[in-house]
Amino acid sequence: MTLSGSLIARKTGSGDKSPLTVSVLPSLADHGDLINALLQGGQAKIWKCDDKEKCLNPHAAQVSVSKPLEARVHALLDSMVNKVYMDEPLTKEELAFLNSTSLPIYKILNVTTAYQRGKSPIDIRDYSRLIAYDLLSQYLLEVLDIVTINLDDLRTVQVDDSHIKRLLDGIHKVRERVVQRRSSVVQQLQSILSLIEKTSALEAQLFSTASMVTQGKR
Repeated sequence: MTLSGSLIARKTGSGDKSPLTVSVLPSLADHGDLINALLQGGQAKIWKCDDKEKCLNPHAAQVSVSKPLEARVHALLDSMVNKVYMDEPLTKEELAFLNSTSLPIYKILNVTTAYQRGKSPIDIRDYSRLIAYDLLSQYLLEVLDIVTINLDDLRTVQVDDSHIKRLLDGIHKVRERVVQRRSSVVQQLQSILSLIEKTSALEAQLFSTASMVTQGKR
């Protein structure tokens, strides 16, 4: 409800054919505080139900996110990097993590561990931030797509198309912004990896040249 928004329909009478009054709750997924809280922790505004079963009168409430996604991703990446250095197998959770995103995490691990421990030009936290946003945006898009499909069913239960269109318009705007930000994250990560690979290749070339010069002087 907080991520996608919602339609709330109430009967104005007691009969089966009583007309409905419909209110639209907008999505809060485009609010910076919600996205930041999910990624980095902190306070965020959500829609909170007044009743667990019916939820006909939700209200805005502040919640605290104590286990943000970015910290969890960082812990997983750090553990995986250490295991590569120590030549240890990955856990089931870590293997599942590798398959949960379209980003080239294998490549990230290879680039990071190509350097001596602590010598990589990019801190693992920088990767964590980008990967966490990719995972979050992927989840948001899946939720928004499911809600969009299910909204078609409401047209058969006396809900006016104008209310459905209003909610759909909000979902589409949020979806467009999430897609744009996700594309930016992917491009940013690819640029970082490309820069590191070029730096590594240049270092190898300089080392090779220095070795040839040293051997030539002997």
